[in-house]
Amino acid sequence: MIVVNKSKFPIAFALLCYPLLFGCLKPEEFPNEPRITFKSIEFDESNNAILRIDFTDGNGNFGLDEGDFEGRPDSCVTGYNLFIRQFELQNGNWADVTSDPCLDPENIALFYRVPWAKPSGQIKTQKGEIKVDLDQGWYLESDFDTVRFEITIMDRDFNKSNVLTTDYYLKP
Repeated sequence: MIVVNKSKFPIAFALLCYPLLFGCLKPEEFPNEPRITFKSIEFDESNNAILRIDFTDGNGNFGLDEGDFEGRPDSCVTGYNLFIRQFELQNGNWADVTSDPCLDPENIALFYRVPWAKPSGQIKTQKGEIKVDLDQGWYLESDFDTVRFEITIMDRDFNKSNVLTTDYYLKP
């Protein structure tokens, strides 16, 4: 005959059920449109810059495979999925000084292709960090010393993220 002490039964039952109740937590949910947040930007004395942003994409389709940009509509823009626009403070106004790859294909300036890290398993959401080495491509010789950046990303369905505007920085 098994005797169960009534005072210990609820505690034992709770300890057995705890992993079942909390072991299968719901995964994080994100909107299908990508979202970005600023993490950091670092400049060095050689005029190199490294930008870091965090991103999320609810349906996991941010990133480009090799050749994904071929045959895309308006491929001079949709062939990229990370866009950085650079602004200089010129006489009290922010002026966009970004080169447009549609006007000058040799100068793609601050447009990038982030590779697709295909999510595996049943959960397709993406969450991660993008690190962009701007090298010296951002540094423009000019009479103005203050810059800021606007950053957006675009997923495979051409959904654009929010526009992220950085603080302003003095050129090194």
